[in-house]
Amino acid sequence: MYFPPLLSNANPSGPRWSDAQLTPKELDELSRVLVMIVGFNDRTGTSEVLGTGFIVGVIPHVLVLTATHVVTEWADKVRPPTRNSFAALLGDTDQPKRIQDLINANLIRVVCRGPDGYMLGKIASISFMADPRVIDVCCLRLALSTTVDPKDLGSLRIDADPYPWDQPVLIAGFTQGSSWTPPAVEDGPFGLAQELCVRAGYCRGVVTKPMGMSYPMFQLNIPSRPGMSGGPILALRYPHGRPRIISPISSTHVTAIGFVSRDYTTEPYLFDGSDPGETLGVPIEDAFYVNLTFSPTERMYFAEAVRRRMISSYGSRALTAQVKAGDAPGQVAVHFAQPAPSRWNY
Repeated sequence: MYFPPLLSNANPSGPRWSDAQLTPKELDELSRVLVMIVGFNDRTGTSEVLGTGFIVGVIPHVLVLTATHVVTEWADKVRPPTRNSFAALLGDTDQPKRIQDLINANLIRVVCRGPDGYMLGKIASISFMADPRVIDVCCLRLALSTTVDPKDLGSLRIDADPYPWDQPVLIAGFTQGSSWTPPAVEDGPFGLAQELCVRAGYCRGVVTKPMGMSYPMFQLNIPSRPGMSGGPILALRYPHGRPRIISPISSTHVTAIGFVSRDYTTEPYLFDGSDPGETLGVPIEDAFYVNLTFSPTERMYFAEAVRRRMISSYGSRALTAQVKAGDAPGQVAVHFAQPAPSRWNY
């Protein structure tokens, strides 16, 4: 992976952010863990890329993380909410049902890469917060063709360990310029003209109260493109130190420390100290709050799925997460046995 040296005290003339150039092998590996979330508008006969997600577990369930608004905004567009006099007080109470109806009708699908090419996957279940404005994170459980072995799919390890913010991060995702030709057979492979965008930059800190959301978000100095919402924020880990010799053995681990939420370019944000072309990112820790549904009788928090190794993880901190009751009735909080990284000390 190559990108030019970025702006730093040691390199004051470097760019704030840069597109990353991937080798064919790196591009192949990344495309195996990313998925493209697509929507079919049955009223206009059109389809489009809604956003990006990334696979975090394959056994015993294929699990994908993405941003909630990727799905909710599409649902509001093609199935507008019912307006009533109580909407301002109660919120959009019928949104979960509208989303489930779209999923049941296969109008929201996931494009992922299998051993024989790209394929459409059905969404078996979707899990997000009761109020999507609290945390912009949801988890999809996929139902793939019976001819596909989940072991043939890749997965990206989530990462809650401390990460030095003087080191660059990357964002990755499919753009809305991507296109596909639906398969002749429902479960058959098909071609995909993908535009996979990978960019490098830095996290400028944490926005404690982003507009419309309740939980803090990362402030990334990297502009994202339409379609990249839900794509991972990637860290470059060097468990054995930075490579000093040329070796066929990779010494770099790429992990997900968060995911892209939305552009950070509207006027209220600009007044808050951001620069044009910045992006809000969701810390991976927020995913631990999501309550996953595997069957009518099997439910667990994302944190428990990580501890059970159903979700791939890096480092030791993610494996210590537990969701416990909060101070107020009905509230929950995520607790880690290891102290929080300084970037999350709000």
